[in-house]
Amino acid sequence: MADLREPVCMCNKGYDGERCGILLLPTTNKEDSGRAEVVQTVLVVIAVVLSCVSCLAILLMACTQ
Repeated sequence: MADLREPVCMCNKGYDGERCGILLLPTTNKEDSGRAEVVQTVLVVIAVVLSCVSCLAILLMACTQ
């Protein structure tokens, strides 16, 4: 019985453990998260500018009638 070897699983990418039952979550580095924050900020600024332009257009249409 001492000579028996334990089976070894070859895990797919993203899995770990004796029977590949542990799912590893991907990690990101700080540069990627910093870029995501910049993109989010730019999108918020664009949304605010478009909202202001829309409000001005509605006010102009209301004043001309």
